[in-house]
Amino acid sequence: MCFDELEADNDELRSVLDAVGVKVRKGAPVRAVYGLDRDVLAALRADDRPILGVSPPGIKSPLAIADLKSLPMLLNYGECTTVEVPRLRAEIGDTVLTAVNEIAIFPSRSATLMEYVIYVGDEEAITDIADGVLIATPLGSTAYAYSAGGPVIMHGAKVLEVLPVNSLFGRRALIVNDGETIKVTQIKSRFPIEAIADGAVRAEVKGEVTVRRGPPAKLVRIVRGRRGTVPSNVKLPPSARYVYSIMMERGPLTMGEIAEISGLPKRTVRHALKVLTERGLVEAYLDPLDTRRRIYKVVQRSTQ
Repeated sequence: MCFDELEADNDELRSVLDAVGVKVRKGAPVRAVYGLDRDVLAALRADDRPILGVSPPGIKSPLAIADLKSLPMLLNYGECTTVEVPRLRAEIGDTVLTAVNEIAIFPSRSATLMEYVIYVGDEEAITDIADGVLIATPLGSTAYAYSAGGPVIMHGAKVLEVLPVNSLFGRRALIVNDGETIKVTQIKSRFPIEAIADGAVRAEVKGEVTVRRGPPAKLVRIVRGRRGTVPSNVKLPPSARYVYSIMMERGPLTMGEIAEISGLPKRTVRHALKVLTERGLVEAYLDPLDTRRRIYKVVQRSTQ
């Protein structure tokens, strides 16, 4: 099982955790958060413990480890790990904002331009007139920054993204070392300026904004195997090899879920699972919350 105990405030989530034998208690070393990405982000901003995100049934949330329906299967048969997620610390006068995705600096009225100068360390990097500017982490590069035309940055890269939004001068994204101090200064606009953390927490800007890397947050993720690896001494038909590769990538799945992901007919998936089970590569378990469902899990991994 991924975890023996978790903290959880939501009643639906607590019921599911109780049903699979996970102890729920206040102050547990890992906190489970039920909701959408904004709820997980709020927890990551405020809590230094590992955060396990759980989304409502049928809703795919990039920050969630699973939805509520598939959570029991994952906790019982999956493998979990904790990854560090960079956080940003923005100083606005006496106010400090913490962000996981980005710090956005914009006029309080939309479709209004602002002038600004950005320093990276002691060096002037950008002088611009734009709708605003984003300072994003690698995680945030796939959120607001991506929709504003910025590049996607791989998780683990030790960089930050500085992105002018709709620059009048055509300024593009600037990628900087995440150890640098970024200062947005000489800000001018017809309307008050705001700094916004992850689209949720706001502070009025009356001078300049200084952004630094803060202590990282921790996010629980699924451990994924290497795709398509099968022990070299085992011969498999193509369909079984394909199903095995999917299970190595995705973790425990039902036959229906494998069929949906793979696009194979259910009869083909059924035969592939029979072959994999006979070869000792896959085991079947009953879903602890619905004994009509069988869950299939890879039990032998390649040593190559």
